[in-house]
Amino acid sequence: GSEMCIRDRFYLAAAKLPDKGVRFTDFSIEGDSIRIQGEAEDSKAANKYGGIIMGADELEAFDWVWEKRPAYNTKRKDGTVEFAIFGKIEGAEEL
Repeated sequence: GSEMCIRDRFYLAAAKLPDKGVRFTDFSIEGDSIRIQGEAEDSKAANKYGGIIMGADELEAFDWVWEKRPAYNTKRKDGTVEFAIFGKIEGAEEL
């Protein structure tokens, strides 16, 4: 189904990500949308990562938004930051 297609596309895009500095903490696909949560060594790494996903050719059908921007106020004691991005296929019906 289309859900498998979304998953495949996501893995293709994720293959472009850096090996270190960023990791997923949660990933979910619901219908025509993808939600990615993660943590990064700093906000610069998180922003770069988000930019790669949001700009990936494989995921160009999606409209992306930052649900949680990697900002100073999301910083943890160890210096890492949390972030979340949400993508929805353009033209998909609103639930």
